[in-house]
Amino acid sequence: MSFLFSSRLLSDSERKRFSNVDTKTLERAIENGVVPVTPDGFNEDLLSSLRPPVALFAWGNTDCLAQPMIAIVGTRAASTYGKAVAQKFAEAFAMSGVTVASGGAMGIDTNAHEGVLAAGGRTVSVLPGGVDVAQPPSNVRLFERIRESGCLVSPFAVGSPALEHKFEQRNHLL
Repeated sequence: MSFLFSSRLLSDSERKRFSNVDTKTLERAIENGVVPVTPDGFNEDLLSSLRPPVALFAWGNTDCLAQPMIAIVGTRAASTYGKAVAQKFAEAFAMSGVTVASGGAMGIDTNAHEGVLAAGGRTVSVLPGGVDVAQPPSNVRLFERIRESGCLVSPFAVGSPALEHKFEQRNHLL
């Protein structure tokens, strides 16, 4: 955890507060491949956003975070047609070398990720909880597949549950 204590990302008060935290969950996640990503690993769009994150946690192939990226998001209660269109758009972007980001939710998001994976492309799922917390739980296998060619990303601490107020922050990143 020394990288956090020596990091310029944390203020003195944040370092003091962090020193009282049980870090076992974070240490286990880092041993399993979760990495902190600082702004030098962000793409231009994320860097130029109105509220870029101070850092993110990522699990998977973080190289795709610096690549050209487009987000495909939509309703959880999508029609069959809407899901098919999301999947086809995602496939086309993936075949063009563009990384596709989505939120990992049911409906449009899931189909966008599935389209990218079917085309052999890179996809990023921005999660509303820790990168180690599958939300929705029914997408746990999808998230495992995403980590193989893309990555899971979150501005929230490892182990954090997906709570209602976090969805806005997740959506802003997308």
